[in-house]
Amino acid sequence: MTTATPRADPRRIRACLEPAAEAVRAGVIPSAVVAVADSTGTLSIDIFPGPTTQRLRADSIFFLASLTKPVVATAVMRLVERGLVDLQVPIAQYVPSFQGPSKERVTTWHVLTHTAGVQDIHPDVLRNQRPSSARLLEMICQAPLRFEPGSRYEYCSASFLLLAELLVRFTGRPFPQALDTLVIDPAGMVDTSFDPRHDRSRILPVDGVPMRNRLIRELVLRYLARAALPGGGLWGTAEDLARFGRSLLPGAIADGRGLLSAASVAEMTREQTEGIQEVSADGTRRDPRYALGWG
Repeated sequence: MTTATPRADPRRIRACLEPAAEAVRAGVIPSAVVAVADSTGTLSIDIFPGPTTQRLRADSIFFLASLTKPVVATAVMRLVERGLVDLQVPIAQYVPSFQGPSKERVTTWHVLTHTAGVQDIHPDVLRNQRPSSARLLEMICQAPLRFEPGSRYEYCSASFLLLAELLVRFTGRPFPQALDTLVIDPAGMVDTSFDPRHDRSRILPVDGVPMRNRLIRELVLRYLARAALPGGGLWGTAEDLARFGRSLLPGAIADGRGLLSAASVAEMTREQTEGIQEVSADGTRRDPRYALGWG
């Protein structure tokens, strides 16, 4: 199914859609919804249901997982633009509970680029213990760093708890409301939140996450809504992601609908980790090519 506007160039849209269609056909992903947009609005929304997909709609609500990170990063950059946050200042100045050896050297920049050395939290801890967001923050504040800040790259979702606390302190609001105010509402992301239970019929199952029955599914949804994980807890639609991306395009910025200045978008999306390597468990090294909250 395709919903398109007259201004859409069919050839350019097809070029965007074919990789998703092929991935579904090959069984690489179970299904897909693809929204194509430019700075003026959404151009098309296409759905690609797989053989086992049920209830796929253009407005289906997906678990956005780590796509939460660019949304949080954009909120932080809005505070940077207002002169409230300095990316090169130790984040302990904003989150005083973050104390310990070498932690005084960890900056907001390190957190956004996954070079802080913060200990990540294993998914089994989330599944089995279901700690609150306050407890999760306490855990990473108490744990020692894994390496000296800036010495290497190591992807870490838990470190974004520090950014969530930073947003709380500067807005005076709980983290979900702070994110709503800074990004989600002004971008027009009407179906994006940490709690999608208001419209259960649109929620798609999370591929690879076992939810054997309705009770387990409800417990997982309830926990994720309560925890509001800043490293990967948002739910939303393809069109909402298009709205978010649109708010960072030059056309939207030029006519006053952008979330950030052109300079801030350029800084946030350029490679920041040049000269810093990721070292895998087997000793393999690679260049991560990571930006500020964007990979």
